[in-house]
Amino acid sequence: MDFEKRISDIAHSLIQSNNLKDHGWEHTLTVVEYSKLIINNMEFKLTSEILVAAYFHDVGRTKDGFDKYHALRSVYLIQAFVAPHFPKLDLDSIVFAVKHHSDMKAPNENFPVIQNYDIDPFLINIEVAMCLWDADRLDLLRVPKFKRIDLNYLNTEFAKKFANSEKHLSKYADF
Repeated sequence: MDFEKRISDIAHSLIQSNNLKDHGWEHTLTVVEYSKLIINNMEFKLTSEILVAAYFHDVGRTKDGFDKYHALRSVYLIQAFVAPHFPKLDLDSIVFAVKHHSDMKAPNENFPVIQNYDIDPFLINIEVAMCLWDADRLDLLRVPKFKRIDLNYLNTEFAKKFANSEKHLSKYADF
């Protein structure tokens, strides 16, 4: 079985709630697809780490809307079920990405959120968090109150160009 299939199967089996409308498995698969688009257009190198982050970012959710601890629950599941089986992954970068994927403000309160954390680039590869953050934001249009994506929150040039493009917006025309 290939890596992505294994990660997908593990993540799917660990979902904490199967009754989520806005943050269910369909959303996860969309975030994975957007992550792949960003990877290909930005030439990011840590493809496996980005895929793990994308598949696991919401597995710890127990409810839609504000779920303060869902990211920490998701991190716990990564540490318990991914790390032992894939020891060569950059776990620190995955954990940082998932832990902060829904932060609304950086510690210094600037935007984009992920790029305004004070991190050591020798310990954390920021591209994992940037990609997850942008992929998750690109799927905000599934929620009826969002009609466009605020580009100030996005990190990558690709996501900024793609977010409010006709190609992207047309996917959500029926929402």
